[in-house]
Amino acid sequence: MEEGRRRRRREAQPQKQSIERKQLLAKAQKQVQKQMQKQQSKAAQRQQNKAAVPKPAKAAQTKQAQARQNRQTAAQQNAVQQNGRVRRRQVEQQTQMLRRQQSDRLYGILKKAGIAAGVVLAAIYVGISIYYSGHFMKGSYMNGVDISGMTAEEAKEQAREQMAAYTLTIHARELGDEVIGGSSIDYVYQENDNVSKQLSSQLSFLWIFRSLFPGNHPVEIDTSYDNALLSQRLQTLSAFSEESQRAPVDAHIEFGKEGFEVVPEDEGTTLKADEAIQLIREALDLGLREVDLDESGVYETVTVRQDDPSLMEKIKPYTEYANASVTYLMGNERVVLDGNTLKDWLTVDADGNLTRDDEVFKQKLQTYVEVFASKYDTIDTYRTMTSTNGERKTAYAYEYGWQVDQEAELAQLTEEILGGKFVEREPNYSSTAHGHGENDLGNSYIEVDLGYQHMYYYMDGQMVFESAFISGKPDGEHDTHVGIFKIHNMESPSVLTGEMRTDGTPEYQTTVQYWIAFDGGIGFHDATWQTMGFGGDLYLSVGSHGCINLPLDAAAELYSIIRWEDPVVVIQ
Repeated sequence: MEEGRRRRRREAQPQKQSIERKQLLAKAQKQVQKQMQKQQSKAAQRQQNKAAVPKPAKAAQTKQAQARQNRQTAAQQNAVQQNGRVRRRQVEQQTQMLRRQQSDRLYGILKKAGIAAGVVLAAIYVGISIYYSGHFMKGSYMNGVDISGMTAEEAKEQAREQMAAYTLTIHARELGDEVIGGSSIDYVYQENDNVSKQLSSQLSFLWIFRSLFPGNHPVEIDTSYDNALLSQRLQTLSAFSEESQRAPVDAHIEFGKEGFEVVPEDEGTTLKADEAIQLIREALDLGLREVDLDESGVYETVTVRQDDPSLMEKIKPYTEYANASVTYLMGNERVVLDGNTLKDWLTVDADGNLTRDDEVFKQKLQTYVEVFASKYDTIDTYRTMTSTNGERKTAYAYEYGWQVDQEAELAQLTEEILGGKFVEREPNYSSTAHGHGENDLGNSYIEVDLGYQHMYYYMDGQMVFESAFISGKPDGEHDTHVGIFKIHNMESPSVLTGEMRTDGTPEYQTTVQYWIAFDGGIGFHDATWQTMGFGGDLYLSVGSHGCINLPLDAAAELYSIIRWEDPVVVIQ
């Protein structure tokens, strides 16, 4: 009881001192106010007394008296102010003393309370450390799932549930996401004490730092899957299919409608298959839920990108030296020679600048014309066609087909390229055909079938003439040649003259009404001397010297409709 009373007195003492300090201040202020009121009252009384006294005879005496009065009033005010300052200092000293006493008491109380709180906090910290010796600390993740606060067994159960529903999502460039399900590759959690070991390795007494800065602390688990099943599954993924592999293309300069321009690179979609498979295996081993093939850098890459300074440096000389375009009209096909090819014909001078060496450029042009002609010339090549009788036949084109006049073409092309011209035209030809492509016979030609001894004339796709005939006798000297020719001479009438004998006379000299030449001195003509008819096997016994013998009326009709340079296809 006594101790309680003493404690209450100690606690009440600062309050009592505070009240006393306030009372002293109030009392001092009242005393100062009373003294000032007295002084003011005395001064007012003296003024009244002066007013009642008659004015001095002289002004000088009045001024002296007023000055003395002012000095006395000022002295009184100074004295009052000095007394006030002294009293305030006394009050302040007493207040500071009371504060020091109160602070000392408070420090003692807090010191005792701090020791008690420290003991409590230490006990709590140790308790939490013990808790985390058997539970994962904050920031612990297993396969991306937060397992903070779990025991080892709880984490294992979590792993089993994860593996049962596991999927790996694969993000591929320019393709939709594809998923590998854990069940499709027998993906399971391997039961062992690995999780328990990782829990035991935690520094549980550092839990406070993990609570403040949790970070991401992975807890690894052991898994397994069937490699054979995985390989089968990977073969079904679109990212690995042959159709999805598009080779990367470097940024480059192309010649377009607006001239030379930089074409951006195409990253393509060609996978580095081995690296991609290894990446997926690592993701499965770590239990990751997704893997991005593009971000992981397992695609083939370009070497030149559109921001490459060298590309822009080339555009100016390209425009200056290779700014031309020649488009060859080849039936339905267009063959273009423009800056895309011409830029590669430029050379680098001694200073490292792109320029056009006239000799080199001329040689490049000549080579281009030669290659062009070898590709598109069809004369002196074989043709395969289906005969009227439905049989596939092959014949060599001796005199029929396309042939580029290389000398004329080189001269014109050089002028156009050096002049920077844009033109569309046909090449210069020394020989032409009715069509382009594999079958340049077109729809108008004469078919001469030696095997059937029958001929047909197709004009614009329609058969307009047919007739039996007698061809050359097959004796090795008078055989009618198999091949493709074209009409090069027509006469009506005409005198046929055989080879000259040693005596200077021709073997024969015969007049015919209609002569249509196609193979040098071989041609179609009427043969009124063939009295046994035409066709069949007659050519074996009464065959010609190589010409195609026709009845007179058939020769007349053919002569009337035949067109100059129509191809003549002779097949066996």
